[in-house]
Amino acid sequence: MAKNTITGGGFLDLQNNPVSYGTLVLKVSHDAALNSNQGFVCAGIPLFISLDVNGNVVSNTQVWPTDQMLPNTVTYTAWVLTNSNTEVWGPHQEVVLTSPSPYPLTNWT
Repeated sequence: MAKNTITGGGFLDLQNNPVSYGTLVLKVSHDAALNSNQGFVCAGIPLFISLDVNGNVVSNTQVWPTDQMLPNTVTYTAWVLTNSNTEVWGPHQEVVLTSPSPYPLTNWT
């Protein structure tokens, strides 16, 4: 099992402008074991992912797919912050799956 690359996002602020150089924050919903005995993912530790000028995740960003975590009910709580740390999207419960790879965040609602 391996991490999956996430792409896209196109996150917008309330005025419909890209969240340029903002941050996507992900936290797993609860502690989880990785299917292939590669370790654990802790719920209390946020993952901060940089966004580019267009509000997309920067290239080569990888996360553990939720369908490779046990229990199988794990999701990511996701939200987006502007570059001044104002929350403009979320929190939403989302998944990142093993397939497709890379995983497009346009699959999120």
